[in-house]
Amino acid sequence: GASGATTVSLLDSKLKLDIPSDFSRDPDDPKEPKTVAKFSGPDGAWGTVLRGMHGLTPDQLEGYLKKRVAEYNKGFKWLPKDSHLQWLKKEIVTIDGRKWADWSFVPIMKGRKDYSHNPVYTRNLTTSYKGQLLEINFTSNLNTDPKIKREIDHIMDSVHLEE
Repeated sequence: GASGATTVSLLDSKLKLDIPSDFSRDPDDPKEPKTVAKFSGPDGAWGTVLRGMHGLTPDQLEGYLKKRVAEYNKGFKWLPKDSHLQWLKKEIVTIDGRKWADWSFVPIMKGRKDYSHNPVYTRNLTTSYKGQLLEINFTSNLNTDPKIKREIDHIMDSVHLEE
């Protein structure tokens, strides 16, 4: 993995991802049974690995992606003033022979194309694992350092899931 990153194994070591040294894993919360793991990064950045309970098959992935994109397109109270949500990716991709919904966005300020210093850079990967949703999301939240965006990309690129 990347230098200074730790490989975290989840779901009986079937899921592995590399977490940079400035992220730490939070203690498990029994009140959140859907949360497989939660991570905290610098300046409010965070990530979660979630497990669904309502069933999701690979052929439902595209519908799920469309639904989530539509939800986010409605707009959010947390979007910075004079900004809009820009989709960086919203497609079904194949990683290690498995279908994932890869959906990522960032708020873009009016009249600015460059988003390297914008907050809430967010990446999500969703797949069907053993008939249930498995979702990995990481967001820079209010951290505006371009470095955190690269770290989040590294985390997402490191995701490896075995059946």
